[in-house]
Amino acid sequence: MKTLSVTSLYTCGHCKRQLPPEAFYTVRKTQRPSNYCKECRKAISRRQRTAEKTHLLDAPTLPLSYPVITDIEEKELRMRLIMKAIRFVQESVERKRRNEALRMMNEE
Repeated sequence: MKTLSVTSLYTCGHCKRQLPPEAFYTVRKTQRPSNYCKECRKAISRRQRTAEKTHLLDAPTLPLSYPVITDIEEKELRMRLIMKAIRFVQESVERKRRNEALRMMNEE
């Protein structure tokens, strides 16, 4: 007894070639072949990644809204800014410790 093997061909939505199901990725939700063949899908993905990379490199850098301390040439101003930053961090740490102590007292 002979069995007939019927292989259906799918058409790629990009290159319009008719290919066997093995030439397509499978969509997880539907368990059916994707609209684009593997070759076209890979080529499209490569183009998109390249375009994203060049877009990020070509994007204009926005000016900073604050001074970068290490870029300041004047030593006195740079030292004042460093000291202000240190005080700011110390105050923040003290505030967090006080709040943590209050929270611990309220839990007891």
